[in-house]
Amino acid sequence: MAEQHKAAPMALEICAMDRAPYRVETGEITLPGEQGEFMVLPGHAPLIATLDMGVMKTKVDGADRLFAINGGIVRVLDNQVLVLTRTAESGDDVDRERAESAKKRAEGRLQGPHEKINVARAEAALRRAMIRLKASGAAGA
Repeated sequence: MAEQHKAAPMALEICAMDRAPYRVETGEITLPGEQGEFMVLPGHAPLIATLDMGVMKTKVDGADRLFAINGGIVRVLDNQVLVLTRTAESGDDVDRERAESAKKRAEGRLQGPHEKINVARAEAALRRAMIRLKASGAAGA
């Protein structure tokens, strides 16, 4: 009987300026690339890509782990995946009340007169809040 071979897991390391590195073994990673979302599986070809602000998803012990990341780069080489980002927040660590409050505040700024606010900054704040809510698993995010 033929034995099925499982691919060796990948070593994932997330390095962000706002926290200690996070290291884990995983079988798949979905990343928010600047050109669109993409997936990395064991045995992936060498790659360096730029990342956009978004939700990164990985499987750890069969369970999805979500991270809100704020852009950066990813390097894939020999089943080693290194994510360098400005900020990374595990969905489990997101303060939903704070993220919801930031979302409402940004929406309010964007609905009012735009003469005294920085629209690009308010839009970025809204996007960050929505990504954090999505990473936390909040409905409607």
